[in-house]
Amino acid sequence: MRWKISKNIPATAYPQLSRPKLLRLLEKLSPLVIHLLWPSSCVFCGALGEVCCASCLDAHFSRFGGLLSQENSSSSLEIAYGSLYGGEIRDLIHRLKYREERILGKHLGKALGRRFFPLLQGATFIPLPLHKGSFRSYNQALLLAQGASQVCGGSVWDCLYWKENAAPQTGKSREERQKLSSEALGFFGETQGDQDAPFVLVDDVSTTATTLRVAAELLEKEGYTVSRGLVCCYAPPGGIVL
Repeated sequence: MRWKISKNIPATAYPQLSRPKLLRLLEKLSPLVIHLLWPSSCVFCGALGEVCCASCLDAHFSRFGGLLSQENSSSSLEIAYGSLYGGEIRDLIHRLKYREERILGKHLGKALGRRFFPLLQGATFIPLPLHKGSFRSYNQALLLAQGASQVCGGSVWDCLYWKENAAPQTGKSREERQKLSSEALGFFGETQGDQDAPFVLVDDVSTTATTLRVAAELLEKEGYTVSRGLVCCYAPPGGIVL
């Protein structure tokens, strides 16, 4: 069967396809179409065409997220985390970092922005840098920062870099993570315009918060006070099963 398209039929001949109703139809069909082209389903509820639903992420972060105060002999840093590290959220982080599903970065960042909006409104988000020699062509922390800033009306300031070829913290023991040199990170940012905006460091996963603290101390030396860290997941000692 071949479809014949006529250009001479007035739009009123098809009232059921008026613009608002047609848009609603497309919105309902788009996840199915996306699923046929790129098979996927929400890791939480199984909805087709979605890697993770915004509503599912919001519910998960509302249940498992919170604030954590990391302290050592020289400084303290409050960290807002969306979830404990485990279950479906761990799968999403792995897909973001190791399967190049970079769209997840902004999805997760927006969910973090919604979860902690009162604390993050108008903030300047500073992502931790990608390690030198990384196999990844994008910085997942930058994507998270971009997503959060879109929700919170803030800005992103990519001003940190690794001065040495430090190995990624992934795979290290807690003791090894805490040995990160205070000189490992460098700062190349120009003077930030809005000095009154809260400065928030962003990363994907935090275990000991060592990298966040090193970054906060570096920025402090440059004249910028970091109000808190923002991470997608916190991995407590001994791990966690959600």
